[in-house]
Amino acid sequence: MKYETEIQELIKSYLIEAIEDESVDLAQDFALMGLDSMSVFNFTTQLKLIIPSIPLTIFLECKNVPELTSYLWDNHQEELTQFFQSREL
Repeated sequence: MKYETEIQELIKSYLIEAIEDESVDLAQDFALMGLDSMSVFNFTTQLKLIIPSIPLTIFLECKNVPELTSYLWDNHQEELTQFFQSREL
């Protein structure tokens, strides 16, 4: 998948900011990361800047970063491509 590493790094940076913990394990389930309703809201708010249509229930649909990465690429490839291409300029 194109931009897989970039998507995972983006998710990781948003998670670090949301849960205020630098030691994010990308394979760990979101439920075990200490996410609460406020951190989920903060994470989703950041992601909505790139993908406005992202559902607030994304953490119920995806259980970890690899699943979220696949979901985002499969469902929002155009927005992600546009975002990462704009960062390359």
